[in-house]
Amino acid sequence: MALGLFMALFMGPKAWSQAEELPKVYNSLDLAIGAGSASESTLYINALSFQREHALLKNRRLLLGYGLRFSAFGASDQLLYTTAPYKLTKDDLIDSMLVDQPFSAALAASLHVGYLITPKLKAGFNIDALGFGFGKETTGIFTSSDNNNQYAINQTGRPTTPSVLLIGDNDIGQLVSEFYLAYDITEKLGVRGGLNMTFVEFQSDEKLTQDNDRFRHKAILGFLAFYYRPF
Repeated sequence: MALGLFMALFMGPKAWSQAEELPKVYNSLDLAIGAGSASESTLYINALSFQREHALLKNRRLLLGYGLRFSAFGASDQLLYTTAPYKLTKDDLIDSMLVDQPFSAALAASLHVGYLITPKLKAGFNIDALGFGFGKETTGIFTSSDNNNQYAINQTGRPTTPSVLLIGDNDIGQLVSEFYLAYDITEKLGVRGGLNMTFVEFQSDEKLTQDNDRFRHKAILGFLAFYYRPF
């Protein structure tokens, strides 16, 4: 992102002055693959999406759009989740759930914003807004300072079903966001790369301390994507 801003300040105006008139609308099919790590676990995310962006302003540099994204997240080993609801985290009432090899998927509508640094180079951001998640049932090890043997340590659960963007710890379910730079290799094909932040949740079958059953992991991953513009 820093490189993109540098190019925008020192290279963008010259490149732009030589450019032909740009499209008003961009339609893209996109395949992204990301990886990262947490504790001793390897994390991965795959996402298939379609987005439509509209060019704004007289020079058509600013892009705003919307899309639909299917994402799948998993971990190779145990992964630590902590209390999700904001009403608890704001008061530091935080428990943990160590989930064994979690896997979750989600289908969500997404929001997109981008800025054309040059006709072929774009800096952008996108985020899931509303959808639903699903995944396999798995087990977790529950830890709480308020657990005086009234709750079992071993808990079963699955990914939270609704996915809703409500900002910060108010968010619900699996939500994906990306900061990236994109480059058009040809008129139809391009490549993107950057940082992916994915929120995933484990929802226990039983209500536990503080009447809570939702636990969240916040993953930061690097990613690479390829996109195709069919029309």
